[in-house]
Amino acid sequence: MAVPRELTSAIDEVMRANGFHRKKAAWNRRSEHLFDALDIQRSDNSDTVTVNCGVFDPHAHELIFAVSKPAFVLPSDCALNARIGQIADTGDRWWDLNDASTAAQMAHHVAAYAIPFLERMHDPAVALSFLPGPQLRGAGYPPPIIYRAILQHRIGDPSGACDSLRKLRTSTQSGPWAERIGKIMSALECR
Repeated sequence: MAVPRELTSAIDEVMRANGFHRKKAAWNRRSEHLFDALDIQRSDNSDTVTVNCGVFDPHAHELIFAVSKPAFVLPSDCALNARIGQIADTGDRWWDLNDASTAAQMAHHVAAYAIPFLERMHDPAVALSFLPGPQLRGAGYPPPIIYRAILQHRIGDPSGACDSLRKLRTSTQSGPWAERIGKIMSALECR
């Protein structure tokens, strides 16, 4: 289902003012070696929408997925991503498309929460505090945890990065992910 034009227009105003360009109901911005991404997600079974955003690191993406950067980045492509409610600390936040104030509320939330979040996540130390670490059981989806380890390595903690990847590989049930984690460990020269 398409996102109404008045909604994309309201958010587009905020995004363009912050250096983003739009494709349908999604926006990208390059910032040094990172890309910021934001999109509007419409619910499949109701007239509600939410906002997703993420920071895309092409080098990490290539290590994690063994593929190059897509031509246009979506938040779902980012190892570091979040929904607007998580960022605003309001829980999962969905807006009703039938409410006349939705466009203004969403534009406000994007300006007040999403843009500052994306900018903060460019600092590896801040991103580390946001990303999940490995757990002993039930590791969850590996890419955010792998990205955290890559950032640890970048900021000068290779032994912490390798320990995180070892724990993740031990707790990962998926054969392909365990194999991929092993390749990343080799790339980071984990012993």
